[in-house]
Amino acid sequence: MRFEDLWPRNTASEIGSYHFTPEKIIEFASKFDPQYFHLDAERARESVLGGLCASGWHICSAWMGLNVAYMFGEFKRMAKDGHQPPKLGPALGFRDLRWRLPVFAGDTVTYSNTLTRTVRAPNHADRLLHDVTCEGRNQDGKIVVSFTPTVIEFI
Repeated sequence: MRFEDLWPRNTASEIGSYHFTPEKIIEFASKFDPQYFHLDAERARESVLGGLCASGWHICSAWMGLNVAYMFGEFKRMAKDGHQPPKLGPALGFRDLRWRLPVFAGDTVTYSNTLTRTVRAPNHADRLLHDVTCEGRNQDGKIVVSFTPTVIEFI
């Protein structure tokens, strides 16, 4: 099977949700993004953000964990159904990363991936390049993060 057989172009696939608790926000920030509005709820209320909020990198890391679990789950399902999963390589990079709204303690973000473009890899007849628009929406349906990776498929 090919990537496009599983995830039709311009059709969003929901990959899962992540609940941002104060504890998770502080734990991540203390290791990777120790800014006060990610670490101290009281000081964060006085910031331009208005409350304890997740690091953008935490928001993206939550997507990555859900994305890997979703893809591996889909690959297992395909194998069980007698289909060969697509051979996907790493992402070549990300474009247009936007943290659109703060993700506050108590928010739940639901992530989706949408295949938007496929081209043959230049100088590699055995590879396709897929652009995938990734979004995260909070519990109010507002987009809080968006970005576009390009993923290799070996054919």
